[in-house]
Amino acid sequence: MTRARGFALAVLLSVCCLGQASAFAQYGPPGPPPNGYSVYPNGGPDPACPPENCYGTTDEVEASINRFGPRAIFSGRTLRVEYLNYDIGKPGDGILGAPVAGVPNAGAPFPVFTPGGTVPFAMATVPTTDQFHLTSMSGVQVTAAWDFIEGNRLEVSGFMLAKRQTGYTLALGQPFDTATIGFGGPPFGLSSNIVPVDVATSTLSNGSISDHLFLYNQSYSATFTSQLWGGEANYLWGDSVDLIQFLPLAGARYLNLTEDLTQVGVFQDTFIGGPPVSTQIGSHTINNLWGGQIGFRTQVVTKWFEFGVTPKLLMLGNTAVSQVYAARFRSNTDPTVYNEDMTTRFTFGTDVGAFATVHIAPNFSVRGGYNILWINQVTRPHKDIVYNDNGPAAPAGIGQQTVFHDIFINGFTFGAELRW
Repeated sequence: MTRARGFALAVLLSVCCLGQASAFAQYGPPGPPPNGYSVYPNGGPDPACPPENCYGTTDEVEASINRFGPRAIFSGRTLRVEYLNYDIGKPGDGILGAPVAGVPNAGAPFPVFTPGGTVPFAMATVPTTDQFHLTSMSGVQVTAAWDFIEGNRLEVSGFMLAKRQTGYTLALGQPFDTATIGFGGPPFGLSSNIVPVDVATSTLSNGSISDHLFLYNQSYSATFTSQLWGGEANYLWGDSVDLIQFLPLAGARYLNLTEDLTQVGVFQDTFIGGPPVSTQIGSHTINNLWGGQIGFRTQVVTKWFEFGVTPKLLMLGNTAVSQVYAARFRSNTDPTVYNEDMTTRFTFGTDVGAFATVHIAPNFSVRGGYNILWINQVTRPHKDIVYNDNGPAAPAGIGQQTVFHDIFINGFTFGAELRW
C-alpha cells in the first residue's frame, strides 16, 4: 500500500467515527417513555415488551388519557324529540246532578210537575258526562340521555300535552207529547198534550235524595278541559353491548293533571216573566303526583334496529287541590260561593312503554312507541261536586268533596334521536 492510499483510508475511517459520535451526541441515550409507558417502535410490536408492560392496565391507560384536561365520564350522549298522541280516560257516563227520587235514569226524559200537581208541564233530562271525549291529545316529549364509560345510563325526560277542551250545548224546548207516557189531559198552563223538553240540575235536599230540580229552558252548555304534563329521571344499570340486554332502573317522576268543568244554564220564567237567570256551576282540580319508580328495560339491539319494552312500578304521593263554585244558583242576586279542599294521599300505578328504533345513520335514528299509564288515586272535577240544596235559608251554593279513583292514559309516540 502506498503512503497516499494509507492516508486516504485513515481519513475515511476518521469521518465515519465522527459521524456516529455526532449522532449520539445530538439525540442522547433513550429517555423515559411518554406518559410513563413504553411504546412500540416504528408502529410495530417489540418482542421484548409484552403489551401488559408496554401499555399498562385499562385503568392506567384511562388515567393517562385524563392526565391533561377534564376527566372523561361519558362514552356517548343522546337527544330525542317525539310527537305524542295520547288519550286520557273519559269522565264516564254519570249524571251532572244528584239522583232523582222515583226516576231510575235521570239522563233520559222524565216528567216534571209543579208542587202538588198531577199533570206534567215539562219533560226534563239531567245532563251526563258521556259526551266528554279526551282523545287524540297532541303533545311533545324531549329526552336526554348520557351513557357512562362503565356502562350505566342516565335518562331525563319531560313532556306536555296540549290543553284539550270537550263539551256540548243542548238544544232545549223540543216538543214532547205527554200522551205517550200516559198523561192524556192538557198540561198545566197549556191547552194540549205537547210540552217542552228542558235540562235540569238535580239536587239533594239537606243531604237526602229528593225530587228537587233547577230547570233551564233557554240554554245549557257543559265544557270540560284537561291538560297533562310531567317529567322523570331514571338511572339504568348494565352494559349496553350485548344483543339482548336487561337493564334494571330506578328513578323519580312528577305528573300534573289539571282539569276544569264549567256548566252554564239559563232559565226564563214563562209564567211570571222577569229577566233570565244564568246559573254557573264550576269545578277545578289539580293532581300533583310525585315520587319514585322502579322497573327495568329489556331490549334487542342490532346495528340497524332495536326494540324493547320498559315496565315501571310507580309509588307516588298525590297532593290534590279541589275547588267548586256556584254563581247565581237560585236567582240573579245570589253571590258566587266557593268551596276548596287540599289533601295528600299515597297512590301507585304502572307505566309500560314499548318502542322500536331504526338506525338511519351511525348517529341518527327514528323511533316509534306506545305507552300505557295507569294511576289508581286521582281526583277529577265532575266527581267533586256535591249537588245539594239546604233550602232558601242556606247559602245559595253547592257542596264540595274530594273523591279519588283511577285513571287510564295511553297513546302513541313518534320522533327522532341524535347521538354523539
